[in-house]
Amino acid sequence: MDMLVRRDRRRRIAALLTGAVGVLALLSAVLPPLRDRLETLIGLTPFLVPATAAGVTALAGCTLLVVARGLRRGSRLAWAAALVLLVVLTLLHLVKGIDWEEAVITAGVGAYLVTQRRAFPVLPSRAAAVRAVALSIGGALVAVFVAAAITVSFGGHRHHHYFGETAREAAGRLVGVDEARRVGVPAGVVPGLGPASSRVLPVVGVGLVCSALWLLFAPRRAPKLSRHDHERERERARHVVERWGGDTLAYFALRDDKDWFFTGSSVVAHSVRGDVCLVSPDPVGPPAEREAAWSDFREYAERNGWTVLVIGASETWLPVYERNGMRGVYLGDEAVLDCSAFTLQGGHMKSLRQAYNRVGRAGVTYSFHSPASLTPQLRAEMSALSVQSRRGEAERGFSMTLSRLADPADPDLLLTLAHQAVEGGSSRLVGFIQWVPAADVDGWSLDVMRRSTEEDLPSGIVDAMIIATAEHVRDAGQKGLGLNFAVLRTVVSGEQEGRVPEIARQVLTRLGSHSQMESLWRFNAKYDPAWRARFVVVDDLAQLATDGLAMARAEGLTGELPLISAIPRLGEQLQGVGTALLERLPGRTREDERDDDEDDDGGAAPGAAPTR
Repeated sequence: MDMLVRRDRRRRIAALLTGAVGVLALLSAVLPPLRDRLETLIGLTPFLVPATAAGVTALAGCTLLVVARGLRRGSRLAWAAALVLLVVLTLLHLVKGIDWEEAVITAGVGAYLVTQRRAFPVLPSRAAAVRAVALSIGGALVAVFVAAAITVSFGGHRHHHYFGETAREAAGRLVGVDEARRVGVPAGVVPGLGPASSRVLPVVGVGLVCSALWLLFAPRRAPKLSRHDHERERERARHVVERWGGDTLAYFALRDDKDWFFTGSSVVAHSVRGDVCLVSPDPVGPPAEREAAWSDFREYAERNGWTVLVIGASETWLPVYERNGMRGVYLGDEAVLDCSAFTLQGGHMKSLRQAYNRVGRAGVTYSFHSPASLTPQLRAEMSALSVQSRRGEAERGFSMTLSRLADPADPDLLLTLAHQAVEGGSSRLVGFIQWVPAADVDGWSLDVMRRSTEEDLPSGIVDAMIIATAEHVRDAGQKGLGLNFAVLRTVVSGEQEGRVPEIARQVLTRLGSHSQMESLWRFNAKYDPAWRARFVVVDDLAQLATDGLAMARAEGLTGELPLISAIPRLGEQLQGVGTALLERLPGRTREDERDDDEDDDGGAAPGAAPTR
């Protein structure tokens, strides 16, 4: 474990130093050399040598910036490329102007890298190598063909008589080889293109090299399993979750878009998005295996060049992550309702009591099912209601949703169905909640809830379903219900005091997300729940922005990020993480909240559970 932390620290240092040397090379190339040193150098070599060395130095500096990314990912190929470039740069600094200061710094960074070989174990995959070669060859052929075609078409009589010869001259300039002198034109000029070619073609060549290196240094892609193998792995993970998965988020490890890493008796559910490996929930397995399981997974991620981001981490796992060199960032709180102590009595429960009674008077009753016992008709009604009430064309979420609705493959779920009696003695489905098992709270954890959007329905159906479920759980001898997640609850509620939380509240207000988050927090708070803090855990705080973007994509929130809104069509305005999480409160609007205070207490309708 300590070795993993040390290797990661060395990679971070190596990437920073290499990037700094790259920037230094660019600055040194564009700044004029010291006069006395240049005069000494010109006395020893032709003037063309330092001038050419300065240009090559700039190109090498640009390439080093790309290589630095590979070093941060632990690429062995990036390590080798960096050593070669640093050696070349050391010589170039001396040749272009006897810049011994830059040469010493560059050589020192190279010496450091020589001693850190073991910190770079990631090798490029065969697919990445094929893509890099295809890009290099294909791009070079296109560039040479275009340059030669322009030369022949617009070069007058200055081009070669044979297209092949002109193409060879263009290829030479692409890789920095000057052969144009042989046709009686100025040095560095491809016949027919003019002096611009000596600038454009080398830049295109460097661009192709950097692009190929970018592909080679990219982390490995996650292995793709067939549908059959993926389902088999999921069922294997299900056995682990059933045995050890007590956390309110543990069952969400079985989402269809996740992969599973097995070690010992534990499993780590994850999904690779680009170069970020998203882990959610915390690893599931025996408590005695926590350190070993996480260490094994970190080594697996390191071999593939992935950075690791844990979403929704619990406080009990934070020490394990921190001992691996990771940092936890507060994300919000999960509301957990104690059904054995929950009551509707008291003035602070007035809004819930009114909602429950109002829905009961409208003839709404509740039933509880397992997905395995649902009739095809009920399952079809749930699917139709879900499509009707959800926001957007597809379900969103990653860390706190299951991705399957009333699937017979999940027989241990609990479904709360709300039906309203209609004329003719029949009934219609007006709402449902899907719960996943959560042994740690001796009960269930909220997955998804939906209510009909028909205008003739009373407000408060979601609240009424939760209250009915709480009573059902209590009558069954169980205790807890995991409710919604309140993003940045302690910040939004004002529980955190100080300058930083105050600034955060002002920023959220300006971005339009404070009211969304506050609405979600207040929806939870009226149940008087216990709060469980959840965290995002990152490898490096410097990568929080890029890792956070990967998390937002997974949760389906990229259209609501403020910084992305500056890019056309990627987002209009931050609605906040709370907007998407409010999707778990379908149909509940500010009008609903006003209605809660407009109705007086009333008796429950026949068939509805009595108030408490």
